[in-house]
Amino acid sequence: MPGANASYRRIPGPLGDPDAYYWRGGLVEKPPRPSHFHRFDPQEQAWKLDDNLAWSAVRGQRDARLAACDWVTLRAQETGEPMPAPWLAYRQALRDITDQPDPLAIVWPTAPA
Repeated sequence: MPGANASYRRIPGPLGDPDAYYWRGGLVEKPPRPSHFHRFDPQEQAWKLDDNLAWSAVRGQRDARLAACDWVTLRAQETGEPMPAPWLAYRQALRDITDQPDPLAIVWPTAPA
């Protein structure tokens, strides 16, 4: 193809298999994907955790859990009563969730009864 980069080669046939990648002239099977937060790096021939994607999902779940208990905060504000201590602790634990070291092994706090 005129103007095409000479360092790229056309891959023969369709590459419809998402579990394989083209490496040094042939198709190679990928190992199983550890999680949907992993991206395959063909240079290292390994799955790499996409930290940004994983932590984004954790923050999204955290935000949903906080939103699910906003009613406790609103009720306390409307009635002038102090917010119950178990709910204060739970909401703080949710806000601190990103202090945990591994986005794939989050220990979620339990909501008060």
